[in-house]
Amino acid sequence: MLFPFGVSRQRLGQALRQTGFAGTIVDSLDEADALITLRSYHRRKPQTLRDAEDRSVPIYVVKSNTVFQLEHCLLSMRTEKAGDPVVAALREAEEAIGQVMTGDDAIDLTPQNAYIRRLQHMLAQRYNLSSRSMGKDPYRQVRILPGEMD
Repeated sequence: MLFPFGVSRQRLGQALRQTGFAGTIVDSLDEADALITLRSYHRRKPQTLRDAEDRSVPIYVVKSNTVFQLEHCLLSMRTEKAGDPVVAALREAEEAIGQVMTGDDAIDLTPQNAYIRRLQHMLAQRYNLSSRSMGKDPYRQVRILPGEMD
């Protein structure tokens, strides 16, 4: 149950369809499990956002009112439901590193945001393995490669 505040309902609906995210757009904060708003609204802290914080409704902030930004936000929400996304992504990278070090070929990790990808690259580097980012956002992912970094 997503409550858009300052975000286009039409674009959010399109982002929901394109990502396959199992969410519904609701008309009031009372029905919401999460609120999505624009950075400009979040900075001003209108009453609706203060009410959401008081009710412990998670607030997701997007830079701009575009389908791309909303898709990225929904993908990050999906990752968060599985637990701490950073811990899960680093655990995945460690498992891939172990497989590559024991003789497997290159392994592709699941798509992540730039910050998490950077942490995954640093982890590969710590084990003297190469890594590359592949694809385009929001589906950009790290590939762990055998051998030392160039």
